[in-house]
Amino acid sequence: MAIAAPIMDCSIIVGSAEAWSENHNNIKPSNILLDDDLVGHVADFGNAKVLSGTESMIQTITLATIGYMAPEYGQEGIVSAKGDAYSYGIVLMETFTKKKPTDKMFDGDLSLMRWVKELLPCDVTQVVDTNLLKENFSAVKDCFSSIMELALNCTAELPEERKLMKDVLGALCKIKMKFLKAIESMANNDQRSTSRSAPSIVPIDDSSDDFD
Repeated sequence: MAIAAPIMDCSIIVGSAEAWSENHNNIKPSNILLDDDLVGHVADFGNAKVLSGTESMIQTITLATIGYMAPEYGQEGIVSAKGDAYSYGIVLMETFTKKKPTDKMFDGDLSLMRWVKELLPCDVTQVVDTNLLKENFSAVKDCFSSIMELALNCTAELPEERKLMKDVLGALCKIKMKFLKAIESMANNDQRSTSRSAPSIVPIDDSSDDFD
């Protein structure tokens, strides 16, 4: 979560959404760089396209990366305002499942998105990397369920069914805040439980135990 939120923030790109918006069009793990504080920064804007305030999509022959490009981009070269949301959804899935969209297990009709979508309702622990579930299991499980649901929305087949990037950021920040509150609540409950279970120590007054 500490890495995912800053990456999301960077992928929005500066500028007024009312005046213009710039689409990266090639968001993938290798284009996300971490600084010394583990804050993610999106790099390589070679495929970026600018949409004016009157445009919701444009067409281009520039290709992105297989596995991360939105369907409308890969099939028709259409750049939409929600293309980056699709790519970011794939990055979220890869980050927390430790599986790439191009892994050999995803062949034919089975894709990373379909795999997550089919398993998530049953048990999120079958989806996310088990190394991430070792502590604070309940809070972590709820957090990852929300993240995967958000990622599935980002990777909807039709652009109009996806959230805008700014809305994805807002949702991710809410998930993060809910997770931190859950961790804090669990820590407070543990402290109260420890206090109640601690044995009471009664001091011994030996002032009257003098013998002649």
